[in-house]
Amino acid sequence: MSSIATFRMTHVSPLKAARILAVLWALSGLVVGFFAQIPDWMRDAMGWMFVIYPLGYALFGFLLTLWTAWCYNGIARRLGGIEWTARVPGPVGAVQPIRTALLDISKLQAAKLMAALYLIFSVPAALLASIPYWAEDSTLAWSTVLLLPLGYTVFGFLFTLVEAWVYNGLAARIGGIEFEVVPVASADGAGIAQA
Repeated sequence: MSSIATFRMTHVSPLKAARILAVLWALSGLVVGFFAQIPDWMRDAMGWMFVIYPLGYALFGFLLTLWTAWCYNGIARRLGGIEWTARVPGPVGAVQPIRTALLDISKLQAAKLMAALYLIFSVPAALLASIPYWAEDSTLAWSTVLLLPLGYTVFGFLFTLVEAWVYNGLAARIGGIEFEVVPVASADGAGIAQA
């Protein structure tokens, strides 16, 4: 027998999250550094962007994630954390916080969700970005309105797919992001926990 329950994330392990996200940021920095390096290669110059960017991104990602997790933990203590609903095996009762780790992300589901979010958020951004072009060149304005959401949606899907794949590989080797959850309620109204 399974039940539907609502959970609240009350704590994120800052160090675990920072380690994993530093690697993901470093991979992003490698891609950006590669493209930033192209002009140097075209001039037959040796540049270090493909080294500097990943290191800088990794350090930035590590520190930003530490700070974000620390802030989240403080806010979650005062206001409550993020809530979500999930199917769980067996009945849900009022229990103590459960410490768990995110070990696997459904790559396709995460990519579809992020693509949809990128599409929703990029349409207003594209409309705003096209405003300066309407007076001068309506072709450029329409291109912005149509291509910006399309690009965000496609690249959002592809990058999330790759990031989820990388995350799953990292989580299998060094462990996933650890956090605490508390059951808040179940679908039948039983199992309401005091947060």
